[in-house]
Amino acid sequence: MVSIVPLLIVPLSFIRPSGKFNFDSKSKVVMSSSVNIPSGHIENDFFPQRLVAPSSLEKRVQKRAFGLDRKVRKFLKAGVKDTIRIFHSALGMASILVGLHHMIEVVIIRSFSDVFTARAIIWSGILHTLVGTFGIRRLHFKNKKESARNAMFWPAPIQNAWLTSVSLTEWGQGSGAFVSMWKAPFAAFTTFNLMLTVWQLLEVLKKTGPSKTSDTIWLEDSTKNAILVEFAYLFWMQIQMGTALYVSRFVPLQIFSTFMDTYPEMQYLLSNLALNTAFFNNLAIFIATLLRYKVVSKPSHDNAIVFSIPLLSSILIVWKVLSCFFLTDGGAMSASFFSLIF
Repeated sequence: MVSIVPLLIVPLSFIRPSGKFNFDSKSKVVMSSSVNIPSGHIENDFFPQRLVAPSSLEKRVQKRAFGLDRKVRKFLKAGVKDTIRIFHSALGMASILVGLHHMIEVVIIRSFSDVFTARAIIWSGILHTLVGTFGIRRLHFKNKKESARNAMFWPAPIQNAWLTSVSLTEWGQGSGAFVSMWKAPFAAFTTFNLMLTVWQLLEVLKKTGPSKTSDTIWLEDSTKNAILVEFAYLFWMQIQMGTALYVSRFVPLQIFSTFMDTYPEMQYLLSNLALNTAFFNNLAIFIATLLRYKVVSKPSHDNAIVFSIPLLSSILIVWKVLSCFFLTDGGAMSASFFSLIF
């Protein structure tokens, strides 16, 4: 009969006289006491080895994950600091979700000529405008190093209010307009907003750069900042405001209203574009806030990646808008529009 004593000796060899287990890092060959030959087992067969120290890559990944988690918690904590901030955070998230859903609908799933009712315009516009209004209280106007950032943020609710209201004029409703853009107050409001975009561009050009701002959202070259802001942000408002101002000045009201009633797709195109622009205003502010809290990071060096994403998205929207404008009714809508303004 095979003796079971050698089998008992194996685990007992790991116990010190004090009664504690012996976890010596060196693997010791366990000898059979009956025949004095190696038993074929080593110490590590019975007890797990020590944990291997993480590599330098693993350490960097762990450090980055921990840092990101800390930044996210700091960002979320700032959003619930008081009752007003909680309300602002809720409105901001609603604005992003509503605007993102609308953008996907008109840019990807359908088109800019998709029906956009006055009720949807009003509620979406109020939401986008309120978000920008509540965000003003968090700006640091006394800090001169943040002048460029403030110049991009505080005009947003004013611009969103214009984008909403113009969609309720003949621009987006035809003869069923709630407000007339031919009236002097609205023309003045349009002119003010157009000049405001020019002032924003100049502020970015003059007040960004290594020695001019401490804000982390900007690139080192002020010219690149101005180009990025213009073609990914301000251009959309300038072209709409400028065209609306030109139409109200040189095109008779009755002729324009008749044209818009004849081509309701033009109403939907312009109102969809206006509310999508209002969403982009809030989206730009949201991304800038994420950059400020370093939840997302910009490249350490100026490169094409910084420009490619916003510019490519702008190109996509331009293509969708122009294709809708020129292809509706076999090109008859665009031909009629050009005949109005030229």
